[in-house]
Amino acid sequence: MVKSDKNSGAWKLACIYDGCSMLGSVILANILSKTVVKDSPSSEEMIQYEIKQTKMFKGFEMVKEVKYVFTAISSAACGVDLEVGMKQKQYLISGNLSNNGMLILYLCDFIKKWHEVTDSQKINLKNNYQKGCDCTITHCRTEPCSTTKPHECLWTDWLKEKKNCGHQADNSACFKGSEGTCSWHNALP
Repeated sequence: MVKSDKNSGAWKLACIYDGCSMLGSVILANILSKTVVKDSPSSEEMIQYEIKQTKMFKGFEMVKEVKYVFTAISSAACGVDLEVGMKQKQYLISGNLSNNGMLILYLCDFIKKWHEVTDSQKINLKNNYQKGCDCTITHCRTEPCSTTKPHECLWTDWLKEKKNCGHQADNSACFKGSEGTCSWHNALP
């Protein structure tokens, strides 16, 4: 079993959305253009995406609107390649706001085309992910594995499907129920 950093992988969306990360932002946006720019402090080249933000789920307490997102120029440096277009290229994006208000995207951030976000994920985004910050996701890659504390949920997508983001990620959220323990809850019946 591997303990999860709450701000890694697919669950980054949940933890950034619910306020566990002070610097996090989660937005829905259309990607309008892509330009290579120089980062002024480091003089390194970065990709700047001009976006049209259509909704902000998290981060509005720090900025009202995001007009640009930035990423490294290559995936080897954890850069993200987004498709430019209008409605058909709308993305759900989680990232970190830098001190100067830039939204920085990395390969491990939760970034998904909106039409690929499941109905359960949309419901969880609005209603359930914010409940899960007191819970710890424990990755289960080999058997046997079990929870050892009441605030743990087992992440079993890799064990069952040999991929990190499978049925569990697409359909469930880990949060405390009325009994006070963390468990997986399906958004749809």
